[in-house]
Amino acid sequence: MTTERLQILVDHCKAQGFPVYNEPNLVNILYLEGADEDGTPNRDEFNRWNDRRILYDLGPDGKPRLLYNAVATTEPGKEATMSPAAKAVGGVARIMFGFHSEAWEMGFHKNAWHPALVQRGTVWVHRDLNQDGFRTNDKISKAQGLNQHSTSPTADPDSVGLYSAGCLVGRNWIPHTLFIAILKADARYRKNPKFRFSTTVLDTTKINWNATGLNATGWSAKEMRKPMLDATKTN
Repeated sequence: MTTERLQILVDHCKAQGFPVYNEPNLVNILYLEGADEDGTPNRDEFNRWNDRRILYDLGPDGKPRLLYNAVATTEPGKEATMSPAAKAVGGVARIMFGFHSEAWEMGFHKNAWHPALVQRGTVWVHRDLNQDGFRTNDKISKAQGLNQHSTSPTADPDSVGLYSAGCLVGRNWIPHTLFIAILKADARYRKNPKFRFSTTVLDTTKINWNATGLNATGWSAKEMRKPMLDATKTN
């Protein structure tokens, strides 16, 4: 991804009112759903690894610096979506687009050998009870156990399957270890190991890649923020 395209993503976030940490060594976590490495929208097929996990900060000149860009999923796999366990909780979790504030701490996913960002704060999701693989008209609720993890040191899976039941998952292990290392170098984490990380999740089809400035957006701030605001009113 070029610096110019990363700048468009940063401008998009600012246009929505999403916080962008604007000092060196303060890492921003961003997921881009349905995108190739350069941000180009892809077919975003169900149960496939077709999203991006991105880390960036802003340099002393205020320009964004790409620290990390790897293939991931922001969406649950087919087996997780169709499982009785998902149906029992009203549908598998599919994370809401937008900014999720101070929701993850550094920790481990299921095993002590699997470093991850572990959910500790509120994360809003859509519940895919009709199992169609979309968020449209799905009930919105809070999620639990939605971590940012990987697969395993020996895995290179073609499909998402059970690797995600709503978690934000990096496909390959070695890139995931770099993801963790970069976050551990964040100045806030170094000062406080219990620091809670925030994360932005965007729909790449809503990005105007030809735009410049703070209007680099396909949705208005009202459109992006309204679902999350409505969810808070009903809980």
